[in-house]
Amino acid sequence: MGVNMQDYIQTSHSGNTFEKVCGRGFWKRILKSYVPDETTDEALQLETSQAILLYGPFGAGKTTLLYAQAGEMISAGYQYLEVDLRDIPDGRMPELCEEILEYCAKGPCYLYLDHIEDLSDCMPLWELSAQAAEDKKCLTMVATAEEARTLNPVIRKLFQTYYVGLPDASDRRSYLDEMLQSRFEHPSLQGMNLLVDGTEGFNYLEMDALINQIKLQIKYRIQNHEITVEQAVNIMDRDILEEVLAMKKPEERKNDGAGISDANIAALMQMVASAKAAPPVEEPEEKIERAPRDLLEDLDPEAVFDQGLYF
Repeated sequence: MGVNMQDYIQTSHSGNTFEKVCGRGFWKRILKSYVPDETTDEALQLETSQAILLYGPFGAGKTTLLYAQAGEMISAGYQYLEVDLRDIPDGRMPELCEEILEYCAKGPCYLYLDHIEDLSDCMPLWELSAQAAEDKKCLTMVATAEEARTLNPVIRKLFQTYYVGLPDASDRRSYLDEMLQSRFEHPSLQGMNLLVDGTEGFNYLEMDALINQIKLQIKYRIQNHEITVEQAVNIMDRDILEEVLAMKKPEERKNDGAGISDANIAALMQMVASAKAAPPVEEPEEKIERAPRDLLEDLDPEAVFDQGLYF
């Protein structure tokens, strides 16, 4: 039985646009310039075939930006296509490109190519772009990579490349402010300055984990009756921030994303235990060791605001 190449093309998308993306104002403006809209003069429309590659360190927001750009293109009438190039059988790229051209015949397409660094034969993509342009089909191809210099030269020539680095101080301030405003009514200027300075070298996933650590610290203070729920929405105390920033930087895990490590969770739990001794309990007959992450279930208080943890 032959392989159905449609099985390798994902067409579902959440529809989220740049409105759902915190910070990253510069890149939103750059990528939005590729999106046609009703105000664009037809004589100035972008080429029918265009290719964009974002490269840079893990967690810099490349995939998030392209996914939001896809939402913008969907709003402009494009079909969303996503292909994980690791899944394509050897020698089947030409067939896949033919299948993509079939989609293009139905209307403009936005094609996200995942793991482009694993593609050895890049000529089918080159021919796909050329054929789409010749047939006057609207095709936007996008991809991400951590290192551009290691990519096939055909890819480097075909794609318009942009380097997306780790967020600078301005980006971190914008992102943290936007994220914290949704959790606290009045983040202090002093506290924000401390966070911005303390997160130099962090990527966006690590800043997400940091904010969740702040939330976790405040949760403990509510549990220990150090502050009230009403005070919690107006608080970003310096001592909380310094405790959080003093902890080990969240680990980068390319399979699971950056998150809070088991060691960090164990340290937080030890902090809680020293702040308030647990009531005596009867020892079980058989003591079963539990991972620090599992023990978080015992510390889940009544919800007062979003208490989710990013792992």
